[in-house]
Amino acid sequence: MKTTFTALATATVIAVSAISASAMTNELNSLTGAVYNSLSKMQMDLTGIENLTLRDIQRIQTIMHGGDNENEKRQQINTILRKAGN
Repeated sequence: MKTTFTALATATVIAVSAISASAMTNELNSLTGAVYNSLSKMQMDLTGIENLTLRDIQRIQTIMHGGDNENEKRQQINTILRKAGN
């Protein structure tokens, strides 16, 4: 009985972990899509966007909503995209 419970508990943990990983992947894809749309409107070179990390996306979002002028924003975002593309 204890072995069955342990196996069931282990299977549950694995299933929940898989669901959580899937949800995180979906959220990252959604955020990447939103950033893609915003940068596309800015006519940015989007090479490497599929390699962005969550931290990169957060940095881009912060830059986009910051007080810098458009040219400064473009330069900062281009730097992030170039690093992601390598």
